Amino acid sequence: MNGSIVRIKEIIEHLPKDVSTRLYLSMSFHSPFTDFISNEDYNNVLERVADIGVNEIVISDTTGKATKELVNNRVFLTQKFFGTHRIACHFHDTFGHALENIEEALR
Repeated sequence: MNGSIVRIKEIIEHLPKDVSTRLYLSMSFHSPFTDFISNEDYNNVLERVADIGVNEIVISDTTGKATKELVNNRVFLTQKFFGTHRIACHFHDTFGHALENIEEALR
């Protein structure tokens, strides 16, 4: 992860100032490698990317395992770093939760 954040920072530093950036944070809830992503790990990533000039962040449920409770939690944590209007979400319906997760994110 460290290498990715360093590379993203390098790219952003070389962009013209009027270019808006959007970071897709894959596996914001679960990983196929480590399973559940803890609040501490998630917060650590948010803190690092918020400081490098990312304009908008996309909370992504790559594995489709997110629940509406987790969506509520991640949106709340992300708002502390990016506010409300700089957050987008990306959900998969692998386990049939995409619609309720979309509704929760919009709340």
